[in-house]
Amino acid sequence: MVIKRQLHNIVRAVLLILVMNAAFLGFMTVTFMIPSEGKVHMHLEESMEQWAGDTQEPLFFDNRIVWSDLNSDLIWANMASVSAEHPLHAAIEMPWKQTSADGEDKMMQYLIAAMYYPDDPGTFTVSYSRYWMLSEGILRVLLYFCNIGEIRYLYWITAAALILFLITGVHGLLGWRGSLPLAAAILARSWLLHTVCLSTSADIFLTLAAMLVLVLKRRRQSAVISMPDERCHAGIAGRQSTGPSKFDMDRLRDTRGIWVIFLVTGMFSCALGPLVAPLLTLGMPLLLELVLFHERDERRETWFHVIGYSATWAIGYVSAMVCKAILAQLVLGSQSASDMFGYYLGPGQGITERLSRIGYCFERLFAPANVKAPAFVLLVAILTVLLIRRHERFPVMWATLFVSLYPIAWIFIVVEHSKHNFASNILSILVYGPLTVLCSSIGQNHECDRTGQK
Repeated sequence: MVIKRQLHNIVRAVLLILVMNAAFLGFMTVTFMIPSEGKVHMHLEESMEQWAGDTQEPLFFDNRIVWSDLNSDLIWANMASVSAEHPLHAAIEMPWKQTSADGEDKMMQYLIAAMYYPDDPGTFTVSYSRYWMLSEGILRVLLYFCNIGEIRYLYWITAAALILFLITGVHGLLGWRGSLPLAAAILARSWLLHTVCLSTSADIFLTLAAMLVLVLKRRRQSAVISMPDERCHAGIAGRQSTGPSKFDMDRLRDTRGIWVIFLVTGMFSCALGPLVAPLLTLGMPLLLELVLFHERDERRETWFHVIGYSATWAIGYVSAMVCKAILAQLVLGSQSASDMFGYYLGPGQGITERLSRIGYCFERLFAPANVKAPAFVLLVAILTVLLIRRHERFPVMWATLFVSLYPIAWIFIVVEHSKHNFASNILSILVYGPLTVLCSSIGQNHECDRTGQK
């Protein structure tokens, strides 16, 4: 019976991978049908004034928190300006324009050439075929209606709403022990600030979406069980509260279908845009899943789920990358994904360089150190005092700490890519995990806990 169910899941996964990659291709093909002339061109011209005033230097009072990543924004705008005679071919090739221009403003010169001199002998087409670039497709649609300033505001307000909904939802399920670590992790790498950059926003939006799906799934399961407040009021009134039954707890532990969430998240993490902080889309949802579905679960299946969901996410990510590489090879006769990812692994980097890169990423995590470091120490000190006064066992502590180390392993392995500022966003995982362990190990102090027991 178990083997039959596993085979059924494998077939479902393969079909889902094929269908979603076909959907990626279809979506990008449709977006390349949007003419780059007219409204798109007009909004790009308006946006150029904004980009001309931007910089590649750090935002937010010159602290090393967020870089504007102007060069990436200009590449994406360059792609949006290219007219496609064959949308299907363009969806695979992802063409953009370059010239022989050099210097700090060369990306702006490339964009000017793409918009005004696309057929000039000095302007040539290059390919970005190693990625699906769904975010570029979304940008092409938005540029039909908005300029870059309006798009940035739209991204910012959308991210703010998603963060609010997520923290509120987690607080409703777990109380402050769940919402405080999450809020601290989001603030640690200033997620809201990163959403104003086209290249860094995709992973943040996807992470928020995946975590919201997990919260909604958990709330749906909780809806069929007596609410904790009702049990608490019953106890206060003198009626004995027996807590949730074994059937209720089995419902709360029901993790069927969660593997699909991680498979889809992995595929979208690869398909939405270039390699920025993909591990964020695995680590943050996985930590939330542990607390939501395994906090009262002492079974060994917890570790099985950690490894299984991580592998499922990786399968989704790699499958989207491989499918795009195969299409590029078949249609264009070449693909650059393997060479690029080989470069990111930094084969020439030694142990010393990799360890120093980890330290550099930590410097960016705590920037500005004069503000973040004291705040972090104060928070940990307060939580430690509460922990000493009221300690209780946190069943998934070791699994949570294990997932928290994912960013360290990523930076050590993908060392060449981790030099970019935005790669440090994955360190939100390292903030979220230990703080979750600390908060969840603080006893309830005679309150009703989230299962309704006193």
